[in-house]
Amino acid sequence: MWLLRTLEQWLSVICGICVAGLMLFGTMEIAGRNLFNHPFPGHYEGMSALLIIVVFLGWSYTQAKDIHVDIDMLTRYFGDNLQMWLSLFRCVLAISVMIFIDYCVLLNTILAWEYWDVTMGVVHFPLAPVKATITLGCVLLTIRYIVDFAGVIKTARKGALSWTR
Repeated sequence: MWLLRTLEQWLSVICGICVAGLMLFGTMEIAGRNLFNHPFPGHYEGMSALLIIVVFLGWSYTQAKDIHVDIDMLTRYFGDNLQMWLSLFRCVLAISVMIFIDYCVLLNTILAWEYWDVTMGVVHFPLAPVKATITLGCVLLTIRYIVDFAGVIKTARKGALSWTR
């Protein structure tokens, strides 16, 4: 558990550095276009890669801190027991979907490594590291959902919520 938490914290730091890189790329693109009448080569490809890194490496940390957008306009009026069952269902559904996504993204990453997949822009960035980042982020999110599922079960077993109400 502490390993996952530490990894998520370090990856969130990497996400912050990538956000700074996004701002730098954007500034260079604007400066190049306006001052020199020439865009920065590889701007689009670099920004796309950094944005993917920010989203997928930060996803698990966001789930761990429970700071994602949560729309509970209807469920907040449900009883504790129903909310617990909905949490269990959400975790099982999320784990099932994420395992499928993990498998598909891993296959895509392996193909990108085998075929040396690159972007089609002016600068040919390799896509395999970016796809590996997506795989890592999805696997971490799956592990986080499993930890959340165990937390819901633990809360229910402590007697805070009744299984039979």
